[in-house]
Amino acid sequence: GNSYQMYSNATTIVSIKPTYIMTGADLDTAKTIFEQKVTNILSGITSSMSEYEKELYLHDKLAEMITYEEGTNAHNAYGALVEGKAVCEGYAESLQYLLQRAGIQSFLAIGESNNPSTGLSENHEWNYVRIDDNYYHTDLTWDDQEENLFHAYFNQTDTVIKEDHTIEATT
Repeated sequence: GNSYQMYSNATTIVSIKPTYIMTGADLDTAKTIFEQKVTNILSGITSSMSEYEKELYLHDKLAEMITYEEGTNAHNAYGALVEGKAVCEGYAESLQYLLQRAGIQSFLAIGESNNPSTGLSENHEWNYVRIDDNYYHTDLTWDDQEENLFHAYFNQTDTVIKEDHTIEATT
C-alpha cells in the first residue's frame, strides 16, 4: 500500500505500521507475474538495436498494451504491465523500469501538462531519457490516444516539451 500509521510520544516516533494490500504469498505471485511480463516485453529487444530503437520499441509496445484508465494499480508499473490499465504515473513508471532493464538511463519528470484531449492543465508525469548521451523528454501517456499512437511527445527537447508541460522545480 501507500499509507501507514505512525505512533509517537512527545519527541520520538515509536513505531510505524504500514498498510498492506496483499499477503506475502500474493506478493510473491504478483512479482512472478510481473517479471514474466517484463521478460516477455524485453525479449523483443536485440543486441543489434540502438538505444533509440530500443526506446521506440518499448514506447510503442507499452502504448499497444496499456489503456488509460483508473484502477487499483493504475499509478504503478504493475497496473500498466500486468493489468494493462494506467494513468500517467503508471505509464511513466513502466517505461522507466523497462528502459532501465534495457540499459537506458531514465528518470521520472513530474509537473503539469495540458491534456491534448481536453486542453486542460493537470498534474502529470512523464520520462526524461538519455539516448546516445543526450537527454530527451518522452511522454508516452499523451502519445497513446485511445486507438491512435503518436510520436509527438517522443524524445522532445526541453524547449519543445515546455510548450505545454511545466516541470516541477526541485529543491
